[in-house]
Amino acid sequence: MSHFVVDKCGDRAVRSSRGVFQRTRRLWFAHCAFSGRCWLLSLFKCGGGGRGCGRLVRSSPESDYGGKMPAQFLSNPAHIRGAIGTLARESKRMDLAVAFVGRDWNDSLANFQGNLRVICWLSSTNTNPRAVRQLIKRSNTKVRQRDGMHAKVYLTNLGVVVGSANLSAKALSEMEQNGQDEAAVLLEDKISRDAIGKWFRTLWTAADTRKITKNDLNRAEEAYDKARKGKMSVGGKATKQNYEFETLSTRDRKELAELARAVKNQDTQTGLPLEEEVPQKISRATLRKLADYLTKSMGRAYLFQRALIEKDLSHVRSALKTLFDESLDIAERLKMVLESGYISPLRIPSLSAILQCRAPDKYPPFNKRTRRLLEDFGLKRFGASSASPESYKHWLDQAEALSQELDLRSPGHVDRVVWQYTKDLQL
Repeated sequence: MSHFVVDKCGDRAVRSSRGVFQRTRRLWFAHCAFSGRCWLLSLFKCGGGGRGCGRLVRSSPESDYGGKMPAQFLSNPAHIRGAIGTLARESKRMDLAVAFVGRDWNDSLANFQGNLRVICWLSSTNTNPRAVRQLIKRSNTKVRQRDGMHAKVYLTNLGVVVGSANLSAKALSEMEQNGQDEAAVLLEDKISRDAIGKWFRTLWTAADTRKITKNDLNRAEEAYDKARKGKMSVGGKATKQNYEFETLSTRDRKELAELARAVKNQDTQTGLPLEEEVPQKISRATLRKLADYLTKSMGRAYLFQRALIEKDLSHVRSALKTLFDESLDIAERLKMVLESGYISPLRIPSLSAILQCRAPDKYPPFNKRTRRLLEDFGLKRFGASSASPESYKHWLDQAEALSQELDLRSPGHVDRVVWQYTKDLQL
């Protein structure tokens, strides 16, 4: 890539470090450092010691690049996650070619309501087959498998992200530094979108890109579980996740294991699933059902009546839109909702229950039952509670660790353990 800048008059381009100049086929693209506009140039050789310059061919935001730079570099997981989240929010369709799928695949796609096609490497034990099973159940979604798929491409009708990040929470972390280096580029020009779209269509229809059957999923789950257990017991050392369980007595370990086995195959769905609800369009009728559901499980009918029914509908919708926005950090979302006052007087326990209705596998609520189990087994971690947005985020980290230690399918199943333990207690 060479560096040029279009002069203030806009009639020529000279070598400089203040603009970006890139070749695409037989055309050359330059970005004007003065106006911020995009230019297509035709190069010619000029004098003065071989110094490059260009003659203006066209200057229009309606160029092949749409008035945008051909590529934007995304230097960490948070930037990649943000770019994918923005495309998901604004696009009508998405085509994904990713090597591995994690159980938090919905994080980056929660705001996407359109048609989705995914190609993944199902037979690899780095792909969570239960996550693929959930992905297949998503409406307007088709998923196929391709052995050896190692690309990481997120294509939409508005732009495409190409890089190193798989469809997993670790690769698409909300934090800039997550112990894993990732990088990608965002391409929004038509030339790139068309070329990558053609590549994806070729893969999608290829003979060795296959549909996923129930038998495929069952075999993948068996291999995945076997590989996972092997990793957790290598050298007989405690993993990062299970350090806090070392102090448990043999009796407590056994009881927790029995509780986990009892709920392992249970569905985490709540009595009022909100996965398919578009928060900006949620109806009063649905809000009444939500208030009734929360009242049955938590009591205090007046609280939910005041927050969800009596408040301005546009304010409630706005609060739920923020609460469900997976492109934002969970602590940031909770803080924004609390500070807005749009669904006050609801606090973290109630908001976490609403989050559970939205994504039950990911958001176990923190309530008095949760606290009781953690205290009884001596697992109450400092900072993990419902006292603040950050405290709830700490609880989600602990729930993830608990789910791995107890060999549960998701953090949401930790709440099933909580209910199994406390169902006969007067709380």
